[in-house]
Formats: sequence, C-alpha cells, structure tokens
Amino acid sequence: MRRRAVAFALCALVFGGVVAARAHARARLHVDYYYIPYCMACARVLHGLERFPREFGAGVELRTIDCFSPAGVAAAKKYGFVTHGIVVERGDGELVFEEKDHGVSADDVRVIVERELGRRPPR
Repeated sequence: MRRRAVAFALCALVFGGVVAARAHARARLHVDYYYIPYCMACARVLHGLERFPREFGAGVELRTIDCFSPAGVAAAKKYGFVTHGIVVERGDGELVFEEKDHGVSADDVRVIVERELGRRPPR
C-alpha cells in the first residue's frame, strides 16, 4: 500500500511539473527584432525596445539580431521582410505579431506585449 502511495505522489509531482513548465512556456513571449545596423529608424526602435527586459522582467525575452546575419537573412525569408522587421511569439512558438521593415514601432510592440501578458508593466 505504501508503495502505491509513493508511486502516486511521484506521478503527481512529475505531472504537475510538466503542466507548470508548459504554462510557463506559454506565458513567456519572445520578441525578435531584426535591424539594420546603420539605420537611424532602427536605432530609435532599438532604444524603445531596450527597456522591455526591465519593464516586463522574465515575461519577455528580447533578442536583437543584425538583419544581414545568417539568422536575419533566414528570418527575412520566413516572415517576408524586405530586409528587417520584428516578430513576437508565444513561448510555444505561436506567432502573435509581426511587422515588416520601417513599419516597426516599439510602442506598438509594447501594446501587444502588455495585451499578451494580460497586464501593464510596473512603472
């Protein structure tokens, strides 16, 4: 009888961990900005995005990638960018938002992130 109780407790612990890990993966957002290094418009967007880690903490992972790097070129093909753009995905890989080229605005991305996280960032 004791073995069954221990086995049940271990199964519950493992299952609970898997459910929690999946929930955490869904809650986290990935923001990937593919930028042109010498572009002033891209520099303004980068400046706006650099506050995201402080504002949203662990809820958002921000990556900034040179659009001429191999990863940037692959993203342009995948998402249909001319050269650069931004992509927001949920932790499970589901695409939430994308904007191409110079249509990108850090403020627009902030609104999307706030909506997806279901909250306003701490000020």
